Amino acid sequence: REEIISAMRSAQLWSDADPKQVPDGQRQAYKDQLELVDAIRYQTDQGQFSIARFDHPKFPSDDGRWSDWQRFFDARYTRVDSAT
Repeated sequence: REEIISAMRSAQLWSDADPKQVPDGQRQAYKDQLELVDAIRYQTDQGQFSIARFDHPKFPSDDGRWSDWQRFFDARYTRVDSAT
């Protein structure tokens, strides 16, 4: 994961800021407000992984940024057909 995050930082798709943590007492409320917008599965030699796009009232998703993420991952990995 660190290698991917480093490459995403170089592509200006991942912040250099320290990750923020949702306090335990607010975690369920935060999760309840998340809305899954899209998800894409990829295949690597080591297995599969997914990237996901969520909306949250405080942190809305951005179409352009999601497109940038898709281009980044499409250039490096093979998408898994969602019908399989």
